[in-house]
Amino acid sequence: MPRFKHTAHRVSLTAMFATMTLLFLYLSSIIPVLRITLYFLSSVFIMGLLLEDEVSFALIMFVGVSLLSLLLKQLFIFLRSVHKWIFLYRSQKFNFY
Repeated sequence: MPRFKHTAHRVSLTAMFATMTLLFLYLSSIIPVLRITLYFLSSVFIMGLLLEDEVSFALIMFVGVSLLSLLLKQLFIFLRSVHKWIFLYRSQKFNFY
């Protein structure tokens, strides 16, 4: 039986777990040495919802986090390319040769 019976508690618990999952997925892309460990830690939060007997919320969280992580990955790739473009522009601007 779920410990949280009110819908607001279940939604807020799902949102907190989704945020922590996204955080650990983001950290796994920054810190390559701990990649496997951080992938494991990101899956622990989905298991927390399953232990609360919230299978539907766990499935919704899995799909939502998967889509958000794909969007964040594309956003970071775009920002990295913009940063390289700005760096190249500035290096050409101050070239005195």
